[in-house]
Amino acid sequence: MKKITLQPHSLTNADRIFTLTSAPEIKEALGLQVNTVHDTIDFLQAVMAEELEGKTVSRAIINEDGELIGITTLMFIDRESGSCSLGTWIGYEYWGQGYNRASKYAILQTAFAELGLNRVFIGARLVNKRSQAAQKKLPFITWNVEADYPDVHAALEKKEGQPCLLNVVYRADFPLVRPANTEDISAVQAVARAAWHDTYEKIIPRPVQDAFLDRAFAVNQLKERFQSLFFVAECGGQVVGFANAVQEGPNASLQAIYLYPDAQRQGIGTRLLDEMINHLSKPCSITAEVESGNVSGERFYETNGFSFVEEYEENFSGHSWHTKRMQRKCGQTKKGVSS
Repeated sequence: MKKITLQPHSLTNADRIFTLTSAPEIKEALGLQVNTVHDTIDFLQAVMAEELEGKTVSRAIINEDGELIGITTLMFIDRESGSCSLGTWIGYEYWGQGYNRASKYAILQTAFAELGLNRVFIGARLVNKRSQAAQKKLPFITWNVEADYPDVHAALEKKEGQPCLLNVVYRADFPLVRPANTEDISAVQAVARAAWHDTYEKIIPRPVQDAFLDRAFAVNQLKERFQSLFFVAECGGQVVGFANAVQEGPNASLQAIYLYPDAQRQGIGTRLLDEMINHLSKPCSITAEVESGNVSGERFYETNGFSFVEEYEENFSGHSWHTKRMQRKCGQTKKGVSS
């Protein structure tokens, strides 16, 4: 998944936003009537005023190079019903690169974890096939809920002035990332065991796996590890993954990042890793270790910016295996934004 950050709006971004929204593809897709930088300034001032009133949460989307590439907004926030609507646009030159999906994960985390909402509506004009295709990439979205929420659908079509479809993301279907607590101990143990058995079945004998897991994920061990950076991902009230790291000065170590097998390849591991890195003191280096033969694990770290450092031999319960150490630098500044 692409690396993005969400930042509060600033009037200093008006020129950049105006440039992006001046592209014909964006104006057509959004039906914008923004003709000058002053129109953009008016828009930003209105959005920031609505946020102060609790009606809106709108953020600039910043890519890995520190460039503002779009905007994502939670609109019509209704605390009583626990709902809102979501709108996102990405600059034309950044289409098709995964930024829309990454921004959806980030802003939905805000909606569910920070605002405590229960559902987020995402609409699309029937003629906007690109928007519909982008929404189909979200594994947690429920499609075509027009009949379930006729008032929301009617308001959307009135706002857009043309036929629209209505989709929704329910809190129970979205993988939330939050700090772990002692009530998560048994769930974390279950995830670790399932992940190890799935990954290392043909690499490390099952009795050796179980002996290692019994030691590394004992209750007392987990209580101690929960004092460091330890986050879980939960979906529908069930913990489906977790990540743990410790830091000493400029050096951080990723102790674990595990998911249930059926929760993999959905971007959850990357979200856990990003949350971990966001909480590290920077600049720093973070290391991760992966057993040789765990091809998917190596690929995950490589995709997320880690590079091979060394390989060494470990021995546990009379069984030897080789472990690869990988490292990533965190906090280099690109165009004024930290990674």
